[in-house]
Amino acid sequence: MGLFLIVLGASLLVFRGWFWRLAGEAFLAVIGLIFLALYFVGKVRWAIYPGAFTTTVGTVIFLAANGFNMELHWPLFVVAPGLAFFLIRFAAPEEQWAVYPGTIITGVGLSLYTLSTGFFTGIWRTIGTYWPLGLVFAGALLVLRNRKG
Repeated sequence: MGLFLIVLGASLLVFRGWFWRLAGEAFLAVIGLIFLALYFVGKVRWAIYPGAFTTTVGTVIFLAANGFNMELHWPLFVVAPGLAFFLIRFAAPEEQWAVYPGTIITGVGLSLYTLSTGFFTGIWRTIGTYWPLGLVFAGALLVLRNRKG
């Protein structure tokens, strides 16, 4: 940890311009990475929780600060905590409970993302046009089933 602080301090002195701005935008993600280092290197069990959440959410904040179109990609703020639960499960296999909230939150976030980006607009238009074919298919199956019986 001491070596990390020496390198970070020296870097901040050398690259005070763009590096300082970049470090400010990535501050939360860097804090999360420090917590993750405490978990993996220092074997501090509780550090996985703040590390997972602050790293994922901090990454989304970093993207937003660097021109990522958050009017379109805002559901990433919902997906990030869901991914944090998966990170907890991946890092600590005994934390099996983390799969359930991770799946629910990530699923909701990805659903919102597809709506936000219009990903399924074409698919829904096609379904809206051809859904009567489903009725024809279901009717044909019923007729064939009754003929066999």
